[in-house]
Amino acid sequence: MKTIIITDKNPHIRMLISREFEGLNCNIEKDFSQDEIIENLKKTGPVYTIILDPEALTVNPLIFLKKIIQISPETIVIIHAYDEWRDIFYLTENLFFIEKNGESIENVKRFVQSKAFM
Repeated sequence: MKTIIITDKNPHIRMLISREFEGLNCNIEKDFSQDEIIENLKKTGPVYTIILDPEALTVNPLIFLKKIIQISPETIVIIHAYDEWRDIFYLTENLFFIEKNGESIENVKRFVQSKAFM
């Protein structure tokens, strides 16, 4: 079963995103701290997708992403943030940016479905 980790500083957004994936055949984790995400990757191996709000981190987001990529290079990471974060990240084949706005939760769902549940 594919695992999706949702991290956002806003608990309501975490809840809304997790609801979008409830009907799909996946495991959803939405209340992991940054340390728990890293520990989970080390213990259980690859997570299919991490939906990440960089404002939810207490460490530099670039350093955090580097750790994720080192531990689990096949994990897809979606930066779900406001536009001012767009140019900070070097997007790769497994690192994507979706701007937070009124339709972004639906955009995240469609994107993950297109990658994970084809």
